[in-house]
Amino acid sequence: MVLTRSQARAAAQDQAGILEGIVTEVHDEELLAVVSAHAPAQNVRLESQVSRIVDNFWSETQRLAAETTMLQSNQVQQAKEYHAALAAIHHDARSSTAELAAHQQWIEGQIRKALEDTNLALQQELQVISNA
Repeated sequence: MVLTRSQARAAAQDQAGILEGIVTEVHDEELLAVVSAHAPAQNVRLESQVSRIVDNFWSETQRLAAETTMLQSNQVQQAKEYHAALAAIHHDARSSTAELAAHQQWIEGQIRKALEDTNLALQQELQVISNA
C-alpha cells in the first residue's frame, strides 16, 4: 500500500486503523510505502507457491512433451502400416487385374474355339446336305 505523507500522518494519529508495519521511503519523496511486518513470512509463502506452480508447470510440460513424442511415434507407425497396406492393396489390384485379363483371354479363346467348332460342324452338315 502506498500513502502520501499527509495520509501517513493522518493514519498515524488514528492508532486503531494502523497495523504493525515498517514505513519506508520510496523514490518519490511525497510517497511512503507501508509494508506489513508479516511481509517476510508472506514473501516466503508466495515464493513457495510460485516455486510449486513453476514445478507443476515444468512437470506438466514434460508430461505433455512425452505424450506428444508418443503420439508422433504412433503416427509414424500408423503411416508405415497404412503405406504397407496400400502397397499390398495395390499389388492385389494389379494381380486381380492380371488374373481378370488372363481369364478374359481364356473365355475369348473358348468362344473362338466354340465358334470354329460350330462353323466346322455346319460346313460338314452343308456338305452332307449338298451330297444328298
